[in-house]
Amino acid sequence: MRRIKKRVLIVDNSSLLKESILEAKDQITDYNIVGFFKDVNSAYLSFPKTCPEIVVISIHEQDDVLLPSIAKIKNQYPSIKILIQSDLDDDNFIFELLTIGLAGFVNQNHTWSEVKKCLDEVVAGFCPTSPMITKIIFEAFQLNRYSELSHRQNEILKLMVLGGTSNSIAGKLHISKETAKTHMKNIYRKLHVHSKEQALSKAIEDKLILLI
Repeated sequence: MRRIKKRVLIVDNSSLLKESILEAKDQITDYNIVGFFKDVNSAYLSFPKTCPEIVVISIHEQDDVLLPSIAKIKNQYPSIKILIQSDLDDDNFIFELLTIGLAGFVNQNHTWSEVKKCLDEVVAGFCPTSPMITKIIFEAFQLNRYSELSHRQNEILKLMVLGGTSNSIAGKLHISKETAKTHMKNIYRKLHVHSKEQALSKAIEDKLILLI
């Protein structure tokens, strides 16, 4: 049975990645590149036509509209997976990006072969991250000693920040999907919330998470 190609849209204001993809187009068999855009808003406006399943966003510098624009994508198209590529080292900016709910956050890649490795992980249900991002995540989380969350629930909360679903969390922690769902429901119950976004806000407010 022929595998259906995942639809991938690229946002990058440099031409390096686009040139690499165009050079490798004859070798790209698992993905359908549906468009190249210089900024997130232009990409967002194309969604009714391009219908991407995964959006790769290369971030070279910060601006005031970037975070709201990416958040708008997740709010309006929650099923779209967002993979961020960036070498920025602003911890607060990175953490705000992570709280949007990403499929992965990796170092800047300029070749198709490098991007494909990350896309393969996303499709498999994992959240590719660079060592720097992993360090920031674990330094950013600190259990309040009075928290009702168990160690396992805190692990799951960390994965939820990265956009983890019950499927991907189950695979990452080697537990069943139903067990992952049960843990997520218990997290919501203990924090008295009803969604991942509310759980994250509550965790920050109660200092279950420490912003760097």
